[in-house]
Amino acid sequence: MALNISDMYRVRTVLQGWQGAPGLNTFYFSAGAGVSPSDALAAVNRVRGCWDVVKSILGNSVTAQTLGQVDILDPTDGSLQSSVNVTQPAIVTGSCATSPAVSQVAAGLELFTAEVVNGRRLRGRSNVGPLCANFTNTVVPAAGVGTAVDAMGVALLTISPPGVPPLIVWHRPRFDPVTHVLLAPGGHAEVTTTGHATKFFSIRSRRD
Repeated sequence: MALNISDMYRVRTVLQGWQGAPGLNTFYFSAGAGVSPSDALAAVNRVRGCWDVVKSILGNSVTAQTLGQVDILDPTDGSLQSSVNVTQPAIVTGSCATSPAVSQVAAGLELFTAEVVNGRRLRGRSNVGPLCANFTNTVVPAAGVGTAVDAMGVALLTISPPGVPPLIVWHRPRFDPVTHVLLAPGGHAEVTTTGHATKFFSIRSRRD
């Protein structure tokens, strides 16, 4: 198998409602069938849906706004090709009974593919949080966290994956750090299954 190099949709969600916000979450979908406003809208609605099913573990002040502007990227070098504007969905608000805990502590959504790159299976991960305090007072995530994150993965994939457009993991390109010449092009592979991490993820800002 080889990485797919067709264009991809980038769907972003802005997270607000805690000290240190905003946060930004990104998922990618294949545009291998051609760029389509209806496919872009489907991707946006699936991302909004994934936050809706996981809101029970988010702090009650946390909001997730999935954006209606969907970017089209070339995976080989990450360049922006165009954008598609679709109807922006409603905000999702955390429904847990307590406020957010430490924002660096997150649940983990894992994305699995069948692709092997440089001897390693290509997979992705996404931070889910900030979690409410009820779910961060244990050494490992409580069962309810795993259940919610698993439902999040199903919402992204749809019941019978791949959904249209397919959820993907992007293997990013590699550039020379001095000349910025492209050394190894990127590509992407479809997500076949998802799961929850058995440990908490730790989020660190690139500004730190």
